Amino acid sequence: MRIDQKNLERFQELLDQGGRVMQTRTPVTGGFPVAYRRGMGRNPPDERVSPELATEWEVRCLNFLKRLTSNESDHYQRFKEQSEGFEGISNPSCVSLALGVLKAAKADYENGELSDARFLIEAEVFDDFLEQASHLLDTGYYGAAALIAGIVLEEGLRRHCLQNDVVLRPRAMIGEMNDALAKSGLYNNVLKTRITALAAIRNQAAHGQWKEFTVKDVEEMISWMRTFMENSFGEARLNIQ
Repeated sequence: MRIDQKNLERFQELLDQGGRVMQTRTPVTGGFPVAYRRGMGRNPPDERVSPELATEWEVRCLNFLKRLTSNESDHYQRFKEQSEGFEGISNPSCVSLALGVLKAAKADYENGELSDARFLIEAEVFDDFLEQASHLLDTGYYGAAALIAGIVLEEGLRRHCLQNDVVLRPRAMIGEMNDALAKSGLYNNVLKTRITALAAIRNQAAHGQWKEFTVKDVEEMISWMRTFMENSFGEARLNIQ
């Protein structure tokens, strides 16, 4: 898995910002925050960090975690749970726990675990699209079914390129990704030829050339795509060759 240095730098930037939020901590007496001073009792009244700075940090962290994982990931959900207390009077503990979540996310990212979780989530999304394609096929819309299956194929290849650090030009099409993946040795020429044939069906569907392929072609396309995506991104991930 490719570790993006920019993401690591972003993690550190947010961790540093969280540390600065904690530095705004002040004790609260009579409902009003006062400056921290040496010599105060060991057990001062409730403490509070700047809610404005905490909220700014919250938004930046949640946006980053959502982009890097998803809004269903444990890291995102745990951070969001703690951030709900950022505006309370006794909020330093919530900020501290949120910092812990962010540190754990950074460690998991460095170990490649965040990316794996994201790919599993995306595999479920791909499966949903293939279910839609199957439904369209069953109701007679085999052209639309081929188009949706083709979209899953394109996105699946793009994920393979991302996961295996295969460099592409922006908006690379299926053919270019297929060539690059085969050239990199990630799969063989038999699989490359199969993907080329499926890409042709997708292109024909996109141009309304529905007489160029059959219902059976689309049935086989969806079935093959389901196996390909499960082997590539599912929990029991297999060699894609």
